[in-house]
Amino acid sequence: MIGTAFGGQSDFDHSAGDGALNGGHSFKGYTLMDSTTSYLSALSGSGKSFTFEAIVKPASTNTNSVILSIGDTQAALKTKSQGSGLEFFIYNNGWHAVSGSFPANWVGNWHQVAGVYDKGSLSLYVDGQLLGTETTDDNINGGNHPLGIGYDASNGRRFDGAISVARVYSKALSASEIKGQYSSDPAIGANDSSVLVWLDYSAEVTATTASNGPWDYYATEDAHKNLYGELSPGHYFAYGGDWGDNPNDNSFCENGLISPDRTPQPELAEVKYQYQNFWFTADADQIGNRVVSVYNENNFVNLSDFHVVWELLKNGQVISSGDAEDTDCAPLTNGKISVPFVMPAAIKAGDEFHLNVSVRAKNGTALVPAEHELSYAQFSVPAAVPKVVKADADASDLAKSGSDYTVSGKNFKLTVSGSTGLITQYVYGGETLLTAGPTPNFWRGNVENDGGSANAKAFDKAWKGAMSGAKLSSLDAKEVGGEQVITANLTLPNAGNTSVRMIYTINGSGAVTVAMRVDGTKSGLGNYLRVGSMMTLPAGFEDVTWYGNGPVETFNDRKTNGRLGVWHNTVSGMFYPYMKTDDCGNLTNLKWISVKSSRYENALLVAAENPIEGSALHFLPADFDNTNHVHELRPHKETYLSMDYGSMGTGSATCGPATLGKYQLPSNRVYEWTYTIIPVPAGSNDGQINEYSKPYRMIASYIQDQSSHAFMLPLDHAVMKESGDMTLMRGSMDIPYNSVLNPIFEGKHSFTVECNVIPTGTPEYNQFISKGDNAFTLRATPNNLDFFIFDGGWKMVSYEMPAAMKSSWLGQMHQVAGIYNGAAGTVSVYCDGQMLKTANISTSGTAHTDFSAAVGKCPSTGRSSDAEFATVRIYDKALTEAELRSQNTSSPAYDAKNSAVALWVDFSIQPEVPEQPEVIEPTLLGDVNEDGAVMVDDVVLLARYLAEDTEAVISSIGKANADADLSGKLDIDDAQQILKIIAKLV
Repeated sequence: MIGTAFGGQSDFDHSAGDGALNGGHSFKGYTLMDSTTSYLSALSGSGKSFTFEAIVKPASTNTNSVILSIGDTQAALKTKSQGSGLEFFIYNNGWHAVSGSFPANWVGNWHQVAGVYDKGSLSLYVDGQLLGTETTDDNINGGNHPLGIGYDASNGRRFDGAISVARVYSKALSASEIKGQYSSDPAIGANDSSVLVWLDYSAEVTATTASNGPWDYYATEDAHKNLYGELSPGHYFAYGGDWGDNPNDNSFCENGLISPDRTPQPELAEVKYQYQNFWFTADADQIGNRVVSVYNENNFVNLSDFHVVWELLKNGQVISSGDAEDTDCAPLTNGKISVPFVMPAAIKAGDEFHLNVSVRAKNGTALVPAEHELSYAQFSVPAAVPKVVKADADASDLAKSGSDYTVSGKNFKLTVSGSTGLITQYVYGGETLLTAGPTPNFWRGNVENDGGSANAKAFDKAWKGAMSGAKLSSLDAKEVGGEQVITANLTLPNAGNTSVRMIYTINGSGAVTVAMRVDGTKSGLGNYLRVGSMMTLPAGFEDVTWYGNGPVETFNDRKTNGRLGVWHNTVSGMFYPYMKTDDCGNLTNLKWISVKSSRYENALLVAAENPIEGSALHFLPADFDNTNHVHELRPHKETYLSMDYGSMGTGSATCGPATLGKYQLPSNRVYEWTYTIIPVPAGSNDGQINEYSKPYRMIASYIQDQSSHAFMLPLDHAVMKESGDMTLMRGSMDIPYNSVLNPIFEGKHSFTVECNVIPTGTPEYNQFISKGDNAFTLRATPNNLDFFIFDGGWKMVSYEMPAAMKSSWLGQMHQVAGIYNGAAGTVSVYCDGQMLKTANISTSGTAHTDFSAAVGKCPSTGRSSDAEFATVRIYDKALTEAELRSQNTSSPAYDAKNSAVALWVDFSIQPEVPEQPEVIEPTLLGDVNEDGAVMVDDVVLLARYLAEDTEAVISSIGKANADADLSGKLDIDDAQQILKIIAKLV
């Protein structure tokens, strides 16, 4: 077993005196044992016996001075937390300790201290004398903290003094055996079978290396450092207790947003966004009209005093930009600016567009340089986009060897283990791209606030060991539609028999779609900390590109600063050196992520069906849990790529409340997410990677209304799901067209709202269609189907579902409608061909609100839905029972274009695509002059063309070839990409 000593050369003393019992060698630092597997089981559970023993020279009688520890919630030998003296404790849902007084000569002298545990009995010895015994229940909670000599890795507590020898035995030493060990020639030797750990500082200490010494983070190429950069290697930033100071505030003294060398920490991006002084808003209607609303929060300066810039992004890359117009907006007022962007003439299947608005300093100062960004916003841009059709793949073969399944094709081979149900090998083009996984994962390395959140029961710590002892319940394989489908069902005994289903769909191209489903609803455990999966990539996979929020890490309660785009980093650079090590590098709204190695011809791309969370690090979650400082970490050579449904927000429970409920992951619901592992050429640029990802993503940002209004409806908060020949929407969808719909929904004007919906749960309020609690709502409760309008009070019709209706309610498609008849003064609720109930009301009509109507939520209260929607329709009249019944037939009384139809959405129908101009496809990227080769003269011709040399003529095909980065425009980036192509060819 290897231990890593933390401290300087001055901490080693080779003249410590005879009392050290090892020739006079001691150490004032501390040591962590690298491997925990050999002693974790011996020091936890029931029926165990063990002994902690050390030869120590204390420098004080300080409290919480740790001699030996395997974590504050497992077992430790230390000075007491309160009062004076020593204690030896174990943890079993609470601390159970035996304690005793210091000997009179404690400080400055050598002593033997021993703690003995024997199946529920605890004894404490000093210098061979028994100080006390206690008994407790025979059980010790387990953990994953490393054994610390002079240190507790769970809370950073250290020993104030020197240690010469430390030992751990797998048996309870008797009083005579303990006396026998208090000798320079102990009765039990280091090779005895009962010895788990024997640390003697007289042994040779080798020079520290990257593998077994402290990690010199600030000497690495990707280190985040600023001031003192040249001084940082060989050092680390310390905090309370690191100098042996006691009492101390531990890491609570470094709660700022900037590291000591003035490097901005990732969370500063969130603070900057929330502190900005210009706030922009726009709905789909406004963006379509090239208008954005703004509020100027400044007290004295006009928006026109700044440089306001817009950028149009296609698939996360900027394709055009310009200056905003009409930027006059006085302090503390609202205004509107013009953003005159032009959509590209050619829109490919699956393209998506976003608009960035940025406020920048017009004139630089010593504090704020010119063009420094001060405020910003991002909006989705409505666009009618055709659906991506996945091309037919080559054939593949499925074979069984023993209990394992292997799928092989033209360029790939994949094996799924018959004992675990997990992928054990994935080879493409002769290169191993995956060495393990994806493996279900329910834990992240703790962030500092997680301790308080755990105490507040915001998540359950038991999920940490959920995969320990996981059992494969079944493993089946078959061919479906030319693709190989392997289904693995896992049961997790350590997590209340939570079930995990993993469906691998492998096509002949080598793409592997992984559909994950986690059901812990009957586990009896509390909330998850993370619901995800983790795969292992070989050493060398370092370069990361992703399409999602960036450029810094984000969490689900710390992502308003994030902007969707294509971003670049390294796996090493994704780590941030928080002074007290925290999990880091999390990415939200992740659409795809690609990791590649400079030594491989193929890269690994993972595309998410719907945006998820993810990360790429050289660390496992346990690495963060077991350390308190950056230098205590040991980066792995492998890359761990996580693709997660999500993780709990960071909260503020270090000194505030736990993570808010809406950012938690409750265990009373089932989680499903899908992503596809795709091998791609390592030389692919961002545009090419995005094209590879398109067939495996639900790309639509908008759904087009089929009515004569042709509204473009945003799907920002929706998750699309394929079900047979239907597409269903889960989540919510805004209908931001008040200028058209308000006249229909207000006063005594009659209207009908209708949807085809599959209820999937019975929350207190299951919202179907609503304009807010102070306008109207169609919803279900666990026992009723409700529709109401609001006119200063709620005028409601509520139908109590009979037992037969309730029994067929969940999981079945239902046509549901709410009808307000202004002329008759009635509200009615309809379901599955019947007008269930009508209520006569006395009303002045539906009240006005500024909220837009929404599907799947109440815009005013935030109540959501537990349902999947197939269609949504709004009618400019009160439909009769017969008319509603006809709307669910092939011959509806009112078709989509009828003047009585205000909205007609069928989620299975893609947007209507305007006639597209002819798109010239490239014949050879980089071949600008079309001579069949990519040479330097192609770069020269492109450069002349960009410089507006009238003699530099390029044909349509040549221009397509010149767009080497597939950005949709010709610029200097294309010239640089062509040079890269030439370099690779050469």
